[in-house]
Amino acid sequence: MRNVQRAPIRRRKISIPAPESDVPTASTSQATPAEYEPMDLDPAGESSTSAQPRTKTRTRNRGVRPPDAQNPPFTATSVTVLATPSFVVKTVLPSRSPVKTVWSHYTDIFLFTEYNICFEKTSLAQLGVGVQLGHLPGTGPCSIPGRHVKDFAVCDLTGFHEVDVTFCACEHPDEGVIPFWIQLIRVGWFPGSREKPKTAFTLSVLDFFQQLNFQAKTNLSDFQRALSRYTDNSGRTFWNRRRPFAEAVRQYRHLVALKRGGRCHDPTGVDGTSAGALALECPACPHPGRNLPPQWNLVPMEMRWLYTLFLMVDANFKLKLKDRGIQDIELAPGWAYYVNESKFQAHIDEHHRKHGDGIEDNTCSAEHNAILKANLRKEGYIASGVGAVFCARHCLVRPNGVGDLQKGERYVNMDYLVLQTLALAVVSLVLLSYDIACQYSKKFRQRVKAFPPEMRLSEDIDVRFAIPKKHFVVHGANHSKYSLNYLQWVGRTYGEGVESAWHVFNSVSMATREMGPAMRHEVLNDHWGSWNWEKILNFGFLMTKSFVDAYEMKIKHASRFEEFNATFPTQTVNKWKRHLLRWKANPNIKPDPFEELETQTTLKEIQLKLAKEDADDTARGAVVQHEVSPSVFLHLGLEIEDQQRRLRSRAVGKHSASELVTLQEKRTTLGRRIELWRRIQNIYLPVAMPLYAADSASSGATPSSGLDDDLDDATSAEATKVEDVPLWLPSGLSPALRTADCIKTIAAKECELRKAQAFDALANIRRLRRVITGISVFKKLNLVNEGQRTSTRLRSYYDKFKTQIDHSAARYQAARAALLVLDPNGSWSVQLKVLRTEDIRGPTSDEDNNTKSLGQGRREVSWIWLVQHASPSVDGLENDFCEGMRVEWAKSQARAERWSEEVRLLQEEMRRVLEFLTWKASWWRAQAGQRADGSSMLKQGLAAYAEKEARVHEDLAKTFALRWYRILIFHKITPSWKTKYLSDVTEADLASTPDIRLLRGRSLTCEEDNDESDEGDEDEGDEDE
Repeated sequence: MRNVQRAPIRRRKISIPAPESDVPTASTSQATPAEYEPMDLDPAGESSTSAQPRTKTRTRNRGVRPPDAQNPPFTATSVTVLATPSFVVKTVLPSRSPVKTVWSHYTDIFLFTEYNICFEKTSLAQLGVGVQLGHLPGTGPCSIPGRHVKDFAVCDLTGFHEVDVTFCACEHPDEGVIPFWIQLIRVGWFPGSREKPKTAFTLSVLDFFQQLNFQAKTNLSDFQRALSRYTDNSGRTFWNRRRPFAEAVRQYRHLVALKRGGRCHDPTGVDGTSAGALALECPACPHPGRNLPPQWNLVPMEMRWLYTLFLMVDANFKLKLKDRGIQDIELAPGWAYYVNESKFQAHIDEHHRKHGDGIEDNTCSAEHNAILKANLRKEGYIASGVGAVFCARHCLVRPNGVGDLQKGERYVNMDYLVLQTLALAVVSLVLLSYDIACQYSKKFRQRVKAFPPEMRLSEDIDVRFAIPKKHFVVHGANHSKYSLNYLQWVGRTYGEGVESAWHVFNSVSMATREMGPAMRHEVLNDHWGSWNWEKILNFGFLMTKSFVDAYEMKIKHASRFEEFNATFPTQTVNKWKRHLLRWKANPNIKPDPFEELETQTTLKEIQLKLAKEDADDTARGAVVQHEVSPSVFLHLGLEIEDQQRRLRSRAVGKHSASELVTLQEKRTTLGRRIELWRRIQNIYLPVAMPLYAADSASSGATPSSGLDDDLDDATSAEATKVEDVPLWLPSGLSPALRTADCIKTIAAKECELRKAQAFDALANIRRLRRVITGISVFKKLNLVNEGQRTSTRLRSYYDKFKTQIDHSAARYQAARAALLVLDPNGSWSVQLKVLRTEDIRGPTSDEDNNTKSLGQGRREVSWIWLVQHASPSVDGLENDFCEGMRVEWAKSQARAERWSEEVRLLQEEMRRVLEFLTWKASWWRAQAGQRADGSSMLKQGLAAYAEKEARVHEDLAKTFALRWYRILIFHKITPSWKTKYLSDVTEADLASTPDIRLLRGRSLTCEEDNDESDEGDEDEGDEDE
């Protein structure tokens, strides 16, 4: 690599007298120079020419305006002189008559216009302006001019331009005759060819296209066409430099990658580049010797899990490659993110020779792209897609973690990518997230033995497998051991970040599929490098926001679990804990603590359950005609009150004639029951009788006078229906009446009965919720393709149970309202809370809810499942309820543990990022003096670039440290790295309090709020259309 130096461009506007002509002008100069000699400029930009002084006017370039009476046209040619240390502009005045006024564009060093009635574009070449290359300022004119190109094309951000270029053929002391392409690069022009260039592209246009390609995914053809039209959109000229532009972009992209990888500083040069050396590594991942403490692998497992390398594997079937017969050479084979293609293909061919081209067995019930497209090969395509390995926590592409898929997502391809990227790392713990991990993990160690020794995993490396959270829901039962919600020591790792990456990279798929294989690898490598760098730059904000979210959720779910845990007997909890510990040691044992027991509900059982409910309703309407105790009297009153609520609910809406008859019969039965109950009430609550009389007088009807309202339109509209008749229980009396001694005793009895009524109502809601869950599970497992009739019938059963839940909720509300009257300050209020509609859910996620539910990690158990009966005992808990709560208890504990792990893991990742950036800065400074060869200017340039990179990484570390320190201190956590990174920061800056409101929101460690939403693989599709 040769040293290329550029100096700032200073613009001068020189007005030079032109020859006299017959054209009248506002002012005429007598000087008629035939040529303007080149100026030798010193580094300060001042003229040091010894030529005879000429009439020159140095003016500020303020733009141009068309000539008029007050502003007549000049008689001199105005040119822009580039004062750079790289070349001197030689101006030759054209001898033509009449003289035309030439105007320099005020923002462009290339564009000029001639004024001939109207403005017309011209070029430096047409003006006779020449560019002499190969000499530094102060060295005088070129004594041995070399190759001369009159119509040299230069492409800049302002378009295409023709320039008169002369190369230098002088012998230089240190370098001899400088090659043409080096002379061009030293003035900031990248040659379109190496030997005899006639086209060049400014470094500005190459860099701009690269950034535009990253951000907007603009392809090269469109960009070149846009520059051509921007140059001249009149149709007079058309610039087509697509081929040299493509070559220049490809070479520039490669050289920039080598420069940023430090290959210019390495004595071994480009040929010494190792596998993955040009890839940007994730600073937050563990790198022994860079960001891990000494003896990190000897600490206990409770601490060592923090040094786990989290990886996620996936394939993309949109990044295909057409077979166009292009045979190009890869400039960086295996040096960045793509594996070495020749070694990759050789291993696959060897595998097929030994094991054939068989299909991997599918032992999973999930129909996934990885399975369905495992043997996909589309005609006319060399590659059906790409497989890739990403950092699962931060979604950076791994070095040597990408490879092409020849025939779908085969194990041999994915194994190679996983093992190749792990071969570049030093780890002891690995967690691999893959959408088919349940079957990919089988025989993984056996498959590893088929690889070369340098790629085989050591037996000491513990590899665990997990399924990404969104993909987990499509897998069947017995998959909890692959769930990132339940696995120990994984934090809140999401495993789905690769999907968002595919969404970005799919934008370039239409362009890359038309390229040659090698160029496609280089373009995708460039995009993955840009993706990784953008991810690194966002670490400061994203980790801050993630920590705020994780810390709040840690406290919240720890509290929720403690409340939930306290609702169960100690012996039951201890039993669950022992089983959970056994499962963690061996996830294959049964029953799975996180797995809902398979509901064996059938349609006949549902019908039987409904029949029993109807029998209970009939029993509630029986007339009791015998002497009763006060407690039985109150109990009968509560039953009548409940029957009134049911009847009111049933009377709502329009009814047929038969329905009205049934309603009339129920009202008649209820009216008789109320009349019999009032006789007993007259004994225990005689104060209620005057209240009944007052009600009858105000309404003009007896309690049963409104029984025929729906059948007889002539009945008074003001008549009281039997379901609306007040019963005047103690809770319905005024405070003055309840103070009587005879009322206090029976009011206390009602208070106890109301508490039992509320607890029973909640128990019934929980029971019915579990029945509804069973119906939902039954429908998913058995009625997927059973037709509309069966689904409609099952839905009717569901609606009936839902109605019963509404009745139980109304019963609870009535009981609580009575308690607020009878004992407003009682201890019951701690457990019996206000019941809202959104509280009636669970115990699992709401299968019946049309809206998306929260993810498992953010879901909260409704308080109705945390209420313990007044006298809890193991025998008193229903078996199905207890079993269901075992599952929810385990999930609640897992949520609390995962959020606690996330807080610890984020703090460790913050420390690792700072340590890695500091190490990288030291590494760059160490590269400054690596090369002993080269000129002093080359060494100075290498040292300057190394220092620049070192400062970039140091500044990033300081910026991140300040942001993270503030948020950690806000949460009363003092980081150990404060002195190392923030010693020069003022106390005022350290004490600045962050605005937590701006940081609250979703966790950003590649996680979304909806962990359990339906799987979305649209970004992996293989259809062009």
